[in-house]
Amino acid sequence: MLEEQAKQQGERVFLSQPVNRELCDFSWEAVSKMTRLLAGSLRQLGFCPGDRIAVLSKNCAEWFITDLALMAGGYISVPIYPTANADTIRYVLKHSGAKAIFVGKLDDWPAQEAGVSGDLVRLAMPYDTMPAQYHWQQLMEMAPPLEPSYPEPDDVMSIIYTSGSTGNPKGAVLTYSSYSWASQAVAQDLQAGTEDRVISYLPLAHITERVYIEVPVYIAGWLSISQKVWIPSLTM
Repeated sequence: MLEEQAKQQGERVFLSQPVNRELCDFSWEAVSKMTRLLAGSLRQLGFCPGDRIAVLSKNCAEWFITDLALMAGGYISVPIYPTANADTIRYVLKHSGAKAIFVGKLDDWPAQEAGVSGDLVRLAMPYDTMPAQYHWQQLMEMAPPLEPSYPEPDDVMSIIYTSGSTGNPKGAVLTYSSYSWASQAVAQDLQAGTEDRVISYLPLAHITERVYIEVPVYIAGWLSISQKVWIPSLTM
């Protein structure tokens, strides 16, 4: 779906996020290219379709691009709440069998780093975050773009964990068919169109937000990533 929309929408804005109080835009074509480059780099690093790869970050454009890249490469994403403590992070990574973790915008990464084992490959988004073996710009230059895979409906797309507020987090297995059905149902219910803008505010580790942010892909809409402090002029 992303590739089809990118061909049709080209340089039209797809993603926006405030960076240092300035609006940063990403076109459909740019997001598609970054998605395929990131997927290609993961393959170059030796990851195979079906491998579990975690994502630990606050909401940002790179979170969404990473999620799209994991789908394009046939990997299984394991989102972790950016507020999770080291014990919760450690549990989710071990329980899911994650082989790598993307780290991004975090408020207290020094305290969280203890939850990430030393044998796990770390990949960093372009923010001040915990030390990593590979950084965003490297991943954009490491390998040629990967042609997206086309998964079967019952293939696993993601393992969504609860926040763990009442015990160890519980993982829910999400297939492509269930995710696609839910996202399309939301898009139809909203009756949104290409000129409508969707604002990402809830944590992207939450299933509701994961479904919600896929809506712009179906309607060729515009996704705005909100910051902690909402700046209407930069998101509306």
